[in-house]
Amino acid sequence: MSRFSPTLCALAALGIFAPAGSAADSPLTQEVHELRRDVQMQAKKIEALSEQILRLTQLAEAAKAAPAPAPTAAPTPAVSVIVKPAVVPTPAPAPPAEPEVPKAEAVPPAVKHTVEKGETLTSIAKHYNITLPELQKRNKITNDRKLQIGQTLLIPGVAAQETKPPEPPEVPADKKENP
Repeated sequence: MSRFSPTLCALAALGIFAPAGSAADSPLTQEVHELRRDVQMQAKKIEALSEQILRLTQLAEAAKAAPAPAPTAAPTPAVSVIVKPAVVPTPAPAPPAEPEVPKAEAVPPAVKHTVEKGETLTSIAKHYNITLPELQKRNKITNDRKLQIGQTLLIPGVAAQETKPPEPPEVPADKKENP
């Protein structure tokens, strides 16, 4: 009994397994023998597959290292060496193809505008000739009533030369300002 002997001894101690040649050739004993034989057959198949993987890996590495020669018959080794690798190397998966990325267009730097008394988002958007939704999106403004004096806004798509602030609307003399 080779490498399975501790297991078989444990089974024999429990009365489940009796060594061959004993009087108790129970169905469990036969099943253990069949399983043992199956395991040995599987081990041989795994060893043969490991050898094939090793040969294929060596061929792949040789093909990468050398330029592609004219097609010939598969090389056969003069000496056959059996190597049992502990871990079978697997080739690294090919990186996924990168999708075409559209080229970014040059965007002029955003102009900064400081809100002054009497200005609204609409008046600022009109002054810079942009749409109100563009202004709100660029500044992440959801409620245009929260605009405050002194607040700095980024004006999208406006060249830096148009930086003069808009004139605040004049308040008629008959209207009072709220404190």
